[in-house]
Amino acid sequence: MSICGDLGLALRRTRRCSSLAVHWGPRAGPDGASVGLLEPGRALEDMKKVLIVDDEQSILIYLTTVLEDTGYATCSAIDGQEGLSVARRERPDLVCLDVMMPKRSGVSLYEEIKRDPDLRPVPVMFISAYNQIRDLRDPVAFRKMISDTSIPQPELCMEKPIKVPEFLEAVAKLTGEGPPPEKD
Repeated sequence: MSICGDLGLALRRTRRCSSLAVHWGPRAGPDGASVGLLEPGRALEDMKKVLIVDDEQSILIYLTTVLEDTGYATCSAIDGQEGLSVARRERPDLVCLDVMMPKRSGVSLYEEIKRDPDLRPVPVMFISAYNQIRDLRDPVAFRKMISDTSIPQPELCMEKPIKVPEFLEAVAKLTGEGPPPEKD
């Protein structure tokens, strides 16, 4: 358990979707604007759930904190194998995915998500290094990685290090809390 911010309380459990973020008033975002305004007693099931899959613990902690401080429930996994298990169990509203990970790559996990009838509708945002993201954005390079034409290109690709305002805007759009995302 950790105290999180001036007027907020966050209970976090590592690698589970049992995270709870309840803020009793507005919180200031990076640009000073109000973010994460949640009413007291807002139920966890009313919150959009984001699964973060990355093998770097610092990235998991950072993205979890950013998302929970903005009013999202989060799940996390340290590799693609665990990510698939968590996605099937928790049914997130969005998956944020690194490309290069041990045990199972992000591209392999993405293929499996898009082949699973229950997970296929879940939007996926890749967050990775420029070279990896460049290949996912390019239709020809993407088809060299994933030849199955029934699998679409990812909804969004974002380079590390992320810019928090753009990241939160993309998350809002992809979870249906904002205008539709623009394709890269």
